[in-house]
Amino acid sequence: MMAIVLRIALTPLAFALVARAQARFGDWIGGRLIGLPLTTGPFLLTVCLTSSRSTAAHAAAGVTSGQMAVVAFCSAYAWTARRLRPLPATITSLAVALTAVLALSSVAGPWSAAAAVWCAIAVSLVVWPWDRSQAEPDPAPGAATAAATPAATMLQRAAIATAVVATMSSLVPILGARPAGIISSAPILLSIILPGTHRQSGPSGAAVMARGTIVSMAATVAFSASLASTLAWLSVPAALAVSAAVLGALVALTPLLDRVGSRGQSALAPRPCSSAPFTPASSAFRR
Repeated sequence: MMAIVLRIALTPLAFALVARAQARFGDWIGGRLIGLPLTTGPFLLTVCLTSSRSTAAHAAAGVTSGQMAVVAFCSAYAWTARRLRPLPATITSLAVALTAVLALSSVAGPWSAAAAVWCAIAVSLVVWPWDRSQAEPDPAPGAATAAATPAATMLQRAAIATAVVATMSSLVPILGARPAGIISSAPILLSIILPGTHRQSGPSGAAVMARGTIVSMAATVAFSASLASTLAWLSVPAALAVSAAVLGALVALTPLLDRVGSRGQSALAPRPCSSAPFTPASSAFRR
């Protein structure tokens, strides 16, 4: 009974809260929240309650590897949105995400996969194609976003998220725990939300949301990797508690990651040449 409630109720509730937060506080907060394990968390919790600890650990390892698709999708969308419209930007970013997750699928061990995803996050933030002057949130994001995001769109997103959780948790015995975990991490909702933000707030708004998602992903990866590791020697409640504590601690630290990434981005940015005219050194001696 509890598993059914998790599949049906928890995910749409979480995404309704995210949509409301984005409407009220802007695209950056929406991205920070969408980067949390809103889909993979209920999926893993369902697997923990309905399967063995070993199966749940393999599912969590798959989720860890699958997070590379989310990071690749967000980074690719931020780059392509500068020149492409939402649909071609989405198609291109999905292709990049698929390539990235296939490349990581051969990596064994949750912490090896987590390290690879963390490296991808760091590189993405340092080489981010938008600086803060180009991609600042609107001063009053609530009114514009709330008016542009109807209730039907919010319900559609929540229904898709619920379908992903219910389908993937049901297919664990058929696909295997690790493949199901990888698929559950696919950026299906982001492929709807980011183009919608692109249309409503422009490419800079989509980039703000994508960066917020990537920043939160650092904590989400730690959550799934911790769960995959601790399920081998802890009970399910204890493993979930430890992983949730890791998630909460890193969520509090991720703004520091964003600032460090911004500093690295500034350090790599080309410095403008001085506009002052060149004065030969010998002219100083002309009297």
